[in-house]
Amino acid sequence: DADDVFPAYYDGKWFITEWLRGWIHVISLDDEGNFEWMEQFLPDENFNGPLDMMFGPDGSLYVLAYGKGWFKANEEAGIIRIRYNGGNRAPKVVATSDKKAGKIPLNVNFSSDGTIDFDNDNLTYRWNIRSKAGNTITTMEEPNPSFTFKDSGIYNAELTVRDEKGASNSQSIEIVAGNDPPVIEIRITEGNSSFYFPGVPTQYKVKIRDTEDGSLVEGGIHDSLVTVNIDYLSEGYDPALLKEGHPEQGTDIQMDLRVPMMINASDCYSCHELEGQSIGPSFKKIAERYETNQQNIEMLADKTINGGAGNWGNVAMSAHPALDQQEAELMAEYILNLDETVQERDPSKPVHGSFTPKKLETNGKGIYLLRASYTDRGNNDLPRLTSNDRIIFKNPTLSPLNADQTKGFMKVPIANKDEILYFLHGNGAYLKYEELDITGISTIHIQASPSMGGYFEIRAGTPKGELLGTSEGEETNSYKINIKPSTGKIDLFLIAQNDTAEYHQILFQVDSLKLLQGQE
Repeated sequence: DADDVFPAYYDGKWFITEWLRGWIHVISLDDEGNFEWMEQFLPDENFNGPLDMMFGPDGSLYVLAYGKGWFKANEEAGIIRIRYNGGNRAPKVVATSDKKAGKIPLNVNFSSDGTIDFDNDNLTYRWNIRSKAGNTITTMEEPNPSFTFKDSGIYNAELTVRDEKGASNSQSIEIVAGNDPPVIEIRITEGNSSFYFPGVPTQYKVKIRDTEDGSLVEGGIHDSLVTVNIDYLSEGYDPALLKEGHPEQGTDIQMDLRVPMMINASDCYSCHELEGQSIGPSFKKIAERYETNQQNIEMLADKTINGGAGNWGNVAMSAHPALDQQEAELMAEYILNLDETVQERDPSKPVHGSFTPKKLETNGKGIYLLRASYTDRGNNDLPRLTSNDRIIFKNPTLSPLNADQTKGFMKVPIANKDEILYFLHGNGAYLKYEELDITGISTIHIQASPSMGGYFEIRAGTPKGELLGTSEGEETNSYKINIKPSTGKIDLFLIAQNDTAEYHQILFQVDSLKLLQGQE
């Protein structure tokens, strides 16, 4: 009689789990208990180390998830409830607010934007604001209301959305009223704030003001309470993969997006940690033992695919036959390079200082990341709040692929090669790069091969904006543009011009733009 009973299709079937790979399979047996076939249950779901499961009296399947790590309190551990819904689907609720903390009176605008009902039912909205003790402060029955918190405290704002058939879901937001978050800003006082140039120092200054704590300038906040890190990442940066810079947390930076996502999607972290000890060796230990060369990459890739034992103890490494050789080699190369991809970092850099870049990668992906964070002292019984700021210094060689907007731009993949050619066609074709700091930039070299040919312009703001420079003619597929001395950030347009060209006619194959300081 339960509401969530699984379909009769699953009657008499055997549900099995595999902790290491995070899956659940359903096995069908014949009348004598012999195996007939096996199918994956919820194949798009990773159950984070399922250890045990059982059906509850409500008809739901309850799965005990241990998490991915051995012998530790994993954050992803928990009990997963799987309900079967063969009829009306409850709304999917999204609740957000423009502020989550601030001094009182604190006016907060709430939003239900993104909430959806997959059956297209009419929906009703109900926001309940409760104190930490659970007392109801107010109730609002509109999708996007506003509310002013007049008393200090921690509040829970819960949005419940109900469809016309009675199904509902909820989502909550915690609001801290009475403690203003710190305001933190990194300012570049000398140098370029968009690009790094090897051997050229960049001066910076961190500014912090907190309503309750004071500021760095006035002395209410001591320099030692501010964390400042400067890191070099040879393969680029994704904010989602980077932990904020708190002294007690550490920062293991994942530099290449594709390979860490492959590792995270596999079961690697079930047996390995980045640095700490698990049932298997840490990735750092592997990188220390084996030199980065093709022989070791292929050897580790083979072990990853086929499994193995004996090199690091008696525990066998599971096989991963679903991985192809190229994927396994990418993962192996990434792990072997871990001892080189993250610079050694001091606990913290000064709040007012400089750094001098040393590396310039030819692949154009390398960046320097300057980060600053501060955690306030809280206010009375209210929790401490952390704010941060960051500046990314990119390689000054820009790819056409990374343009924010284009006109008359064409990408042509080369068959059987991991290569793409970029073309600009038609008079006025352009590449737009947004918010680039051109402080100190005097020259731009464009690596391009002419087809119909023409010349290049660099303009600021719009395709018809201020003309900063014009190419001086081709020199072995390289075009040089001396630009007017300027400061600050602009939207930079590289424009290909040829008054006689039709829209479909290719002017140039463009490989890259290189921004330079000084007349080179």
